[in-house]
Amino acid sequence: MQQAAETKFNNQQDELQQICKLQLTALTVAPGADL
Repeated sequence: MQQAAETKFNNQQDELQQICKLQLTALTVAPGADL
């Protein structure tokens, strides 16, 4: 059970990192654009 919880948490962290990268890319490509 603990292992599954850790895996889920890691997956969520990976998703957050992907979202942050996408937002940073959007800011870089279109500065001043509404997010």
